[in-house]
Amino acid sequence: MSEGEKTPKTKQLDEKLKEQLKFFITSPLRSADKLKKQLYADDIFFRQTPFAWVGEEDAKKLFFYGVCVEVGKACVEMMQTEGLFEEVPAEKGAGSNTGRMVHNAIIDRQHALIRKLTELLSLIINFTKTTNDVEYRIFHSAQNLNRFLNQKKSFFDVFSVEKNNTQSSIDDYKDRVEKDIRTNGNQIPWFIDENNYKRLKPSVFKGWMAFYKNAIDISNDEEKTMLGISHERYSMFSQNVHPTLTSHEYEDDEDWETVLANLRYISMLSMHIMGRSYDLLGLKDDEGIKKIMGENFEKSEASQAMSMFAKSFEVGDIVFAHSNDLAEIVECRTGKFGYTVYKIKYLSNPPLPQYPEDWIEGRRLTRLFKPEHIRPFFAKSLEPTSALPDVVKDTIKLMLAEKDYVLIGLMKKTLADLHKSGMLVMMLVNSNIIKPIGKKASSEVKE
Repeated sequence: MSEGEKTPKTKQLDEKLKEQLKFFITSPLRSADKLKKQLYADDIFFRQTPFAWVGEEDAKKLFFYGVCVEVGKACVEMMQTEGLFEEVPAEKGAGSNTGRMVHNAIIDRQHALIRKLTELLSLIINFTKTTNDVEYRIFHSAQNLNRFLNQKKSFFDVFSVEKNNTQSSIDDYKDRVEKDIRTNGNQIPWFIDENNYKRLKPSVFKGWMAFYKNAIDISNDEEKTMLGISHERYSMFSQNVHPTLTSHEYEDDEDWETVLANLRYISMLSMHIMGRSYDLLGLKDDEGIKKIMGENFEKSEASQAMSMFAKSFEVGDIVFAHSNDLAEIVECRTGKFGYTVYKIKYLSNPPLPQYPEDWIEGRRLTRLFKPEHIRPFFAKSLEPTSALPDVVKDTIKLMLAEKDYVLIGLMKKTLADLHKSGMLVMMLVNSNIIKPIGKKASSEVKE
């Protein structure tokens, strides 16, 4: 830092936000710790049995103990992210390259964790189809079989020879899986890729996307919301774990609200994982996800965290797309898994001139107003406190004299002109439709 240059102010989390983050971090951690203690008195047996042949009951308990460990690690990651907030610049641009690198590094880690938790939730939901606990032991054996098949392939790819010890382990775990399949009435479990298994080719598991799609079919409404949020982050995983030497496709290089939203989402995924785990074990968690999703869910912090993801819009709504592109919803389409995507028509200049319309997910849209809210919005701009130029006010007066169907048609061009001139955001802030953050306006609607 050059001489005389001031150190940028850093973020200071207010007490309300600290309490909210504490809730989201500690809730799944408490559920995981409580379940671990109900499964085993300590973690010695879990640590000593990664390759052991255990009874069916222990196989199931070890499976869910491992689930608790994964949720615990997610909570540790959330704690570390919370601690970083006190070290990042308070305003966009204040931290220059350093601030962006810290932000992007956190996003990488969050997306990787979201991918892991999405796969875990999908897997556990699919286990509701299991009717014989021996399938948990088959799963353990298949994981170890897969591990040694991958080792064999990797070793041969590098050295062009095979390792006898690895092949012995493959034979052993293949034998264990075969014995349990016979115990299971010769039924190959739903998670096994029968073709790869018979050929002893990794992976012996069906693809994670297959688990994901199957889970959506049998999940409850709240789980569908969680899995629906995941689909884009799930597909972005490669960008986050492999070197990307061109510019990363982050929504905003220094959008710390996205980091906070991801943190809350990671917590909600973790809580749903724990909720399903308790159910599959026939246990109750009185302070778990079912209480959070209970009668007072609409007023809960969990509901507030999910609201930004579970957005819905109607044809005719005026929205901001990608934070600041003015558009109108012209079509809604619901996919086979129950999720809705929206076709928008840009009122402002489209990002790509050759595409004046496009399909977009709800989470990338912010409703400014419904058609019936147009007249009150423009009427408010005529109040004495309005800073609009007189010529603009005179135009608005003429528009307000028209009938609603005429006004709605006129307002689209007027909104586009106001947006282009930079006055629209000021009007939206003055009307409390969006709220300012620092020196810039946020497209966060105040419903």
